[in-house]
Amino acid sequence: MNKDSLTFKQRFNFRTNAVDWLLTIPNFAVEFDLGNNVRSKRTIGAGIKWNWNTSHTMSPPTVFNLFDARVEWRQYFRTRQRQGSGDDKDFFKRLRNKVFTTKREHPRTRRAYFWGIYAHTMNYNLKLGKEGRQGTAYGAGVSLGYTAPLYGYANGAVDIELGGSLGLIHHSYDVYTHDDESNIYAFDPSKSGSGILPIISDIRVAFVYRFMSVEDKYKQTGDGERRYERWEAKRLELKEIEDKARFRLDSLFSVEKKKGVTNIDSLLNKDDLKLWRKMQEEKTLQQQKEAYEKMRKDAAKKLGIELTDSTTAKQLRAVEQEVKKMKEAAEEAAKAKDPEKVKKDAEKAQKKAEKEAKKPKKEKKPKKEKKSKKDKDKAKEEEVNPEAEATAKEPDEEVETTNEEEGES
Repeated sequence: MNKDSLTFKQRFNFRTNAVDWLLTIPNFAVEFDLGNNVRSKRTIGAGIKWNWNTSHTMSPPTVFNLFDARVEWRQYFRTRQRQGSGDDKDFFKRLRNKVFTTKREHPRTRRAYFWGIYAHTMNYNLKLGKEGRQGTAYGAGVSLGYTAPLYGYANGAVDIELGGSLGLIHHSYDVYTHDDESNIYAFDPSKSGSGILPIISDIRVAFVYRFMSVEDKYKQTGDGERRYERWEAKRLELKEIEDKARFRLDSLFSVEKKKGVTNIDSLLNKDDLKLWRKMQEEKTLQQQKEAYEKMRKDAAKKLGIELTDSTTAKQLRAVEQEVKKMKEAAEEAAKAKDPEKVKKDAEKAQKKAEKEAKKPKKEKKPKKEKKSKKDKDKAKEEEVNPEAEATAKEPDEEVETTNEEEGES
C-alpha cells in the first residue's frame, strides 16, 4: 500500500465537546475523510447533543432541555512559509498578503485549520426565570477553527480542536410559566411567536480521537507545495554555489597575500569581483559590530552595569552615552598619533579662513528712518492738495516782509 494512502478505519474521527459537557449536555460527533489519501482535505460529519425530558418526580421550576442534530462539511488547510516579507504600503495589498492568505512568516505546521458549512435542527425547552420557552428551530451557518495533536498512542492519537459555529436559525416557540401550587406548566398562547435570529450555535474545546493523528493528515498538496519545494531547492543550490565561490576566493587571497599581493581585483572576473566586494563589506561590517560590542561591554563594566535581559532602559542609555564618549576619546587619540592628519586638518582650517577673508564684504545700506503715522498722513495730504500748501505759505512770507520793514525804520 502507498505510504500516503489511508485505510478505511483511518478515515474516521470521533469527537466530543468539553464545553457542552460542562453545560450538562452529553454530545458526540463523527467525521469521515472524503479522500483516501493523507493529502485530501475535505470531510463530512454528523453530530448530536441530547439532554431531553430528564426524569423528575415533580415538575421542576427550572428547565434545561435540548436536542440538536447537525451535519457539517469541512475544508482543512495548513499554513506555509512566506517567500519575502509581504510588506506593502497599500493597505489592501498588505491585508491580502498578511491576513487573507495561508502564507505566514512563522507557519504553525503542526496545526490543521478548517472552515466549513453546517445545517442543523433543534428542539429546546428552556426555563431559567419566571417564563419558559419551548419550541423547534432549524438553521445553517459556517464553522471555523483548528485542530492540533495532543497525545499519541501506538495505534491512534487524541487531538484537541478549538473553534466555533455562527449562523442563522428560524424558530417557533410557546411561552409558559410554572404554577407552584398545582405543580403544572401553564401555557400562554398570546405570547407564542416565531422569527429568524443570528446565533452562536457552537463553541468548541473538543477532544478528537483519530486512528492517525492530524499531524500526519491533511498535508499540503498541489502546485503551491511543488512551487515552494522548487524554490527551496533552487535557493539551496545557489547557496552551495556561493559557498564554493567564497572558499575559492578566500584561498586565492591567502595565496596572493603570501606573495605580497593584497589587491586581487585584477585577477577576478566580473561575477567573482562582485562577490569579493560583498565579502569585504560583510567582513568590515562584522569587524565594526565586534568592535562596538567590545566597547559596549567595556562601558558597562566601567559603569558597574551588568548587561542582561533585566537591564533597565535608563542603564542602557547610560551605557550608550559612555560608548559615545569612548568613541570620541578614541578618535582624538588617533588624531594625536597621526601628525600628518593633524597637519592636514590645520591646513584645511587655514584655507577656509583665508577664503572667508578674501570674500568682499557687502556694504550695509543705511537704514531708512521710520516715519510716524502722523507724518505719513501729512505727506499724503500735501500730495493730494498742493494749492492749499501754497496759500498757507503766502501769509507767512507777508509777515516776514513786514517785520523787516519795521526793523529798518
